[in-house]
Amino acid sequence: MKLAKFVILPAALFTVLVLWAFWLEPASLRNETHKVQIPSWPAECNGVRIAVLADLHTGSPFNGISKLEKIVLLTLSAKPDLVLLIGDYVIHGVRGGHFIPPEASARLLARLAAPMGVYAVLGNHDWWF
Repeated sequence: MKLAKFVILPAALFTVLVLWAFWLEPASLRNETHKVQIPSWPAECNGVRIAVLADLHTGSPFNGISKLEKIVLLTLSAKPDLVLLIGDYVIHGVRGGHFIPPEASARLLARLAAPMGVYAVLGNHDWWF
């Protein structure tokens, strides 16, 4: 009983957390919709759909060019009014990943379009190139 309580249970919990953190979560792709109500928001802006893409880290495990293409297609299918790209498009030197030139990611992200525009900023991982 003591062995299970002090060794086996923590080891099993640790294994589950590692699997989630390094395999399940990075491999997942979610499209989440949130309705935000801002009291001072102009009435003519009600219903504006904004797509926010962040921390794509293309080249990290589970995040190759094919996944980035799925993300772009999923974003376009949502028909957003505005697209915000908020950095960390690439990754460099990560275990289990592979280098993907920033130009390859940029070609896919350039397909994004929205009536109010597509705006991007660089993240800390993007300054390495």
